[in-house]
Amino acid sequence: MNRITFNNTDRKPKYMRKIAFINGKGGSGKTTAAAILLLALRDAGKQITIRDTDPQRTFARFAETLEIETTPDDPAFEIIDTPPRLDHKLLGRIADEVDRIIIPARPGPADLWTAQETAEFLREIGAAKKARLLWNCVRPGTLLSRDLDDKARQIGLKAIMTPLSLRESYQHAFLVGWTGLDAEAKDEARRMAEEII
Repeated sequence: MNRITFNNTDRKPKYMRKIAFINGKGGSGKTTAAAILLLALRDAGKQITIRDTDPQRTFARFAETLEIETTPDDPAFEIIDTPPRLDHKLLGRIADEVDRIIIPARPGPADLWTAQETAEFLREIGAAKKARLLWNCVRPGTLLSRDLDDKARQIGLKAIMTPLSLRESYQHAFLVGWTGLDAEAKDEARRMAEEII
């Protein structure tokens, strides 16, 4: 089910796209990727609401630190950060209600195994068609960054074509926002956001 919101002036329903970041492993980059998507969409002038269901509440802290309005009147998107556990009781419900599921994964073995488990979980509950892999913390030209398309096929999901590189500026953005990103990171974030939405 998708939430219907109403414009305060004309009360016509408006569709809000929901995007959830899910992976059964901590450290895969769910929160960082969700934050970068939030910043890219805000830079494009979009109103976004967030939901942080991870008990660590890092995504909510990020928004509070930067004083980001997280409950605008007329949001175009809702970004949801989830706990790093596939047995969490909310995951099935969240997967059912969203339009897009993003599975961030580093190209190393532990992340690949957990991305596979996450994909299997989504298949079991009938939500895999909404899911896309987002390669995260990729170092171009390294052994692990080779054959990402083959790795996605092994997992059984399409991947976002723009991976997020391993960049310190993504962490810097947690402190200062969009201005903390260098030009290459901004370009990468914009391309990633366009593919997700």
